[in-house]
Amino acid sequence: MDLKNRLKGFYRNLTKNLSKTEKALQKPYDKQTETLPKTDVKITLNSANHTTDFPLRVFTIIGKQGYGKTTLAKNISKYYSNNGIPIINVESLEDLEKQKCVLVVDDLKDDLTKKVMLKIVEKFREVRHQKQIIILTHHILNDVPTKLLQLSDKIIMFNNNFSVNSPTSKIHHIISKSKKHALHELVIELEHYQYIIVKEGKIHGKFSNMDITPIVGDTNGSEIQLINQNAQKAKAVMDTNVMVSVINNTKFMEKLLEQVPEFELLTTTEKIITLKRTFPRLKPRVICQIVGTTPSNTWKTLSIARKKGLIP
Repeated sequence: MDLKNRLKGFYRNLTKNLSKTEKALQKPYDKQTETLPKTDVKITLNSANHTTDFPLRVFTIIGKQGYGKTTLAKNISKYYSNNGIPIINVESLEDLEKQKCVLVVDDLKDDLTKKVMLKIVEKFREVRHQKQIIILTHHILNDVPTKLLQLSDKIIMFNNNFSVNSPTSKIHHIISKSKKHALHELVIELEHYQYIIVKEGKIHGKFSNMDITPIVGDTNGSEIQLINQNAQKAKAVMDTNVMVSVINNTKFMEKLLEQVPEFELLTTTEKIITLKRTFPRLKPRVICQIVGTTPSNTWKTLSIARKKGLIP
């Protein structure tokens, strides 16, 4: 009996000395969340849970040096530049972070090729959200990461030679096995300044490198509109601020009355014409606010006055 009591006492003392960790092991369902690491590190991409209407505009251009890649890249850039979009000739990895622009990566140095292309692949999901248009040129197909080839909107090929039968050839990732030989023959027969397009496993072309319509013409300029959208809004806000500033500017009104003392005695129509004649650069939406009339009445009055030769 004494032995039994001694064993019970020993067990009670033992359980009292169990550590918190051991108790947690006895009851694994207790407060498990406390063992999770506390962290503020963002684990999703910046673009997660967001959608965008911006079309994919990543053009990967492959071809021998001197066959027209750079000229084509410049022609595409010029098209976007003429439509108000900034052109960035990428010279560092930091340039790849710039938004609402055309990023031109032209014939990378061999020691930077892999690093830059992998960076583009890494941020590929963000390209559309950042409203980036990427033009990348290189002379060796196998140097371009497979993922970049698969994700590019269009693969543009000038004359170049690539392995068709090698199991490691990148050609297998952009076209079906049944078409790879036909593509190879077509590409190696291309003359200077001619290119073809591979998109979604289909071959299009031949085209001249002065003709960019097959490359940029499939979106009807939607990417241009989306990039310029915010700029247009900002301009509208600025114009509104200018308008309010002009209306509230006592110096402007003093100058107006100095040149046209009878201004306050004129009719609405006369005021509109007088303001336009005295200050030719004054915009109709500012004039209508000064006069206190509607925009449509201002436009109509100015149109009639212009036809009559009362204003230039």
